[in-house]
Amino acid sequence: MTYKQLDDFRSGTRLSGPMSAIAQSLTPQDYADVAVYYASLPEITENAGDRMPRSYRTYRNSDPVQRLIFAGDPKRGIAACASRHGPGGYLIGAPALINQNAVYLEQQLQAFAQGTRANDMNMPMRTIAGLLTPVEMKSLASAYSKGLDALR
Repeated sequence: MTYKQLDDFRSGTRLSGPMSAIAQSLTPQDYADVAVYYASLPEITENAGDRMPRSYRTYRNSDPVQRLIFAGDPKRGIAACASRHGPGGYLIGAPALINQNAVYLEQQLQAFAQGTRANDMNMPMRTIAGLLTPVEMKSLASAYSKGLDALR
């Protein structure tokens, strides 16, 4: 995952002034070394069984943010965030959302929606983010930034 992101910054598939400059200065071996280092770090959250879906995490939930996270919005064609990123905001092989900076998450959703971030193979994030309202983007970013307790 880290190797791909660095390569995307280097190729211009993913845009960021500082990160693109850093990626340009690294060799493919450096990418591999950085990826191995980050892979060696402990998980963002320990799995103590808290990532299991709860019965209230359905489309019937009255909280619109919880509905988007756990059930999506089928009427608008929006898949649940948990279907790709895990019910606790962390799934091996997908970018971790839990405990991320809210401003960063919101910026990434906006970038996907506007098409300025286009490194999602088959466009799932560009499609979903394009269907979210600005208020929904901000609310989702806020919920994930607050950690696992906010997702209960």
